[in-house]
Amino acid sequence: MHSRPVFALALVLLLGCGDDDARTDAGRDSGPIADAGPSAQSLTLFVFEVVGTTETPLAGATVALDPAAGARVEQTTGADGKTTFEGLDLDAGVSFAVYADLDHVISSVGTLTRTDFPRLMASGLINGGGELRMGLGLVEPPERVTLSGTATNMTDTSHLLQVWALAPGATTSVMTGPAWSLKLPPTADPFRLFVYEWFQPVGTTSARGFELTTVKYVLQNQPAVSADTTVDIDLSATGETPATFSGSFAIPSGGFFDEADGNLWIRTPPEQGSAIIGHMNRIDVNTAGTAFEYEGQAVAIPGVTAFTSHFTLSDSPRFSEVVLREDLRSGSHDPGFLEPPEPTRPAFGVVQPLHDPIEWTTRDTDPRFIVFLNRGLGANARTIWSHSALPVGSTQTAFPQPPSTVDAGALFSDTVDGRVVACDWSAVERRCLRTAVARSFELAP
Repeated sequence: MHSRPVFALALVLLLGCGDDDARTDAGRDSGPIADAGPSAQSLTLFVFEVVGTTETPLAGATVALDPAAGARVEQTTGADGKTTFEGLDLDAGVSFAVYADLDHVISSVGTLTRTDFPRLMASGLINGGGELRMGLGLVEPPERVTLSGTATNMTDTSHLLQVWALAPGATTSVMTGPAWSLKLPPTADPFRLFVYEWFQPVGTTSARGFELTTVKYVLQNQPAVSADTTVDIDLSATGETPATFSGSFAIPSGGFFDEADGNLWIRTPPEQGSAIIGHMNRIDVNTAGTAFEYEGQAVAIPGVTAFTSHFTLSDSPRFSEVVLREDLRSGSHDPGFLEPPEPTRPAFGVVQPLHDPIEWTTRDTDPRFIVFLNRGLGANARTIWSHSALPVGSTQTAFPQPPSTVDAGALFSDTVDGRVVACDWSAVERRCLRTAVARSFELAP
């Protein structure tokens, strides 16, 4: 909510969402992962579409398997989204690339060996039945309708107007002046709009801090929408009274952390629209450079009792974020930020062939590292491929050759670039609780 860019990355669920019953090593050598001799084994992949938290098995998806030694093998998934490869040497390792169609993000995995199974089962990426879960997100967002209109009685039309729909899958609108527009999935349920008018005053902070002033908060009931709808918002209505809070959060030292700007948001959970209902009025790094100290305010939304707290550090184009399903607006906190990976290959400004090795450095060796391939630039950029580096903690990987069913001309129809992301995955939350994103680099398909 300040004028400098705040970067966010919609992370595609690479291997799918975790099962609560998959957090043990039980069943490692049972079910679809079965011994057929000292090293030969079989492995079942479960491929599904991911839209929000909904999983739908994908039939007819192509799974390309590359053994550490041997030729590529391709199979297609059945109606249940599954396919089984027999006679594998999982001690030597195998890698996978999964493609459904141009509507879905390609998902691939670096070299997977038996030693990775306990870790992947603990994180829910191998389920209790021993199946490797491969979730494919959509390249374009699912169908959404436009909700737009005009706000009357703004204090000053040079201020910014922010409008949130407290409904799953909704975007937000932030524009100068009274016009606003956002998108959300068609819904049969009524919801509320959460609206505030704000501006950024002349600040008194360092270059790493910022200040803002919110004039008014308004909640407005909204009937269900099934098509594009125009709605007026009256800011003369009785507003919501925010509660103030203050606190601090620790920042590591060195490199990125010595330059990054800090922020903290309090949000409704995704199932209630992910609206920012708590934000900073003032935040700045302390004189020792060891923490960000802040003052903020938050609005209580009737019926919303669960929150997520988002601690962020950003130094464009790199950023680090910690998301916790708790209300941590007050007090002193140590979020435990991950360091954004630093790509060393390709070097900065060098265009590299798509399938050449990618390397990076980081002080964090425990998280999963995922490389995202994006097509297009700016607002038109779309993630088309996500590749997980294995084993966990690897600092190098490479995109495999795509499955034979891929139309390469259509897939790579525009500029493509890559970005390495560190992800501390939670099987219970089914998302990355800590995320750190590197600068991008250009690849030539």
